[in-house]
Amino acid sequence: MTAGTGIAGAAKNDIRHGLKRAVELSHPDELVFIASSSPDSQEVARSVEEFAKEQGVSLPARDGRMQAPAPVEADDFESIRVLIAKTFNSIVKVFGNTCEVVLNPTSGTKQMTAAAVHAALSIQPLVRRLEFIGGKRSGGTVEAGSEQLIPVELDKIFAERACRSALGFLGTFSFDATLEILEPYRGWKDAERLWLGASLLRAWDRFEWGEAQNQVSMLRGRGKRALIENGGSDAGKFVQACLMKAVAVADFSSLEFLIAEIVANAKRRLQQGAFEDCTARVYCAMEKLTEFALQAQDCLVKEQNGHVISIQKLTGRLEAKDISALREKDRKGNGMLELALVDKAKLLYRLEDDLGRKMIRTSVQSSDGLWVEEVFQKALSARNHSILAHGTRPVGRITAEKMLQLLEAYLSPHLLELARGREFPIFPASDTALDLSPLEETVMGGGEVYKWF
Repeated sequence: MTAGTGIAGAAKNDIRHGLKRAVELSHPDELVFIASSSPDSQEVARSVEEFAKEQGVSLPARDGRMQAPAPVEADDFESIRVLIAKTFNSIVKVFGNTCEVVLNPTSGTKQMTAAAVHAALSIQPLVRRLEFIGGKRSGGTVEAGSEQLIPVELDKIFAERACRSALGFLGTFSFDATLEILEPYRGWKDAERLWLGASLLRAWDRFEWGEAQNQVSMLRGRGKRALIENGGSDAGKFVQACLMKAVAVADFSSLEFLIAEIVANAKRRLQQGAFEDCTARVYCAMEKLTEFALQAQDCLVKEQNGHVISIQKLTGRLEAKDISALREKDRKGNGMLELALVDKAKLLYRLEDDLGRKMIRTSVQSSDGLWVEEVFQKALSARNHSILAHGTRPVGRITAEKMLQLLEAYLSPHLLELARGREFPIFPASDTALDLSPLEETVMGGGEVYKWF
């Protein structure tokens, strides 16, 4: 509670009475008074503190549990703000950071009120509410007996600030940061909607298909479905778009789906500036793409951990020397092979596959008569020398962009369209109106006791 200047004479009695009524109406557990150096303010503070003590309210700054705030110059905004912030910190040391603090700046000067509110907004979420004394006015003052508390809930302000901040991270696919920012404010509808959308996309972005499907089931349940479908909120529409993207997947194990997802994921890493991550995903997509081409050539057998190449399926389709070379790579002796990317590309070339023709060329200098295309070789070299493979050479934006362009050049129109369809929904706009109504209406008061400083 604050008290400033300009309260001499009859006005002093009015202010004293109003502040005492505030104590009666709120009845806090604890009270700390911050007054200006004006003798009138000091007198009002002492009078109200004595009244509060009679009402059973504790005074930690008077009983030695915390240092009493020094008197402030009523018109010095910065010194007031610093003092009030220090007072809030002292409160945390004494009562812990879970106590609920209510700030009542009714009788402070304009500078004191502004400084108090600024300090309160700077240390969220400790101060959850502002309270002012209002009522029927006569001659510029509130009439005795008409006083009432006018609450200003700061949580809603904090929730909107959090949502705006989270949208910036959401736009760069930084889902962990988005979830962390929104977590304390999930009691507000759009904060919860954005959290749900970011949580689903985070699982999807990490290739956690099982977790993503669990969240899809939860979002399609009665309670959450009503939240995201009702009200016409942009955040609700965003979650619906995320949900529709997720349920559109028919087969999580298909190579088509995996290729499209990895390509879309690589694009997100490029947008984030995570160029090594983008490069790693491009390489992985090329691996899956060669497998997809070999599957179309009927060379693969599906096993529990993926696809392997069947030498039997290649017999009669390749020259005898090529079959012999493949058998030499069959370390398990079961006729099944797991080949490196370049070896799969060479196999596709020998099968006269279009993808193999793009990746490989003939060369008399090579022992097997085949060589990697120059552009493909540069892409392989960039990946192999990066920190996520075998080296420590950084990958820049230009290299990552060229690798992604090369990958897209290898994709068929069908796969390219699938990959574009797997890109994540984008929230409409950062300045959109937010629905910050509470998920459940809660009313303070009615005998509920809380700390008020």
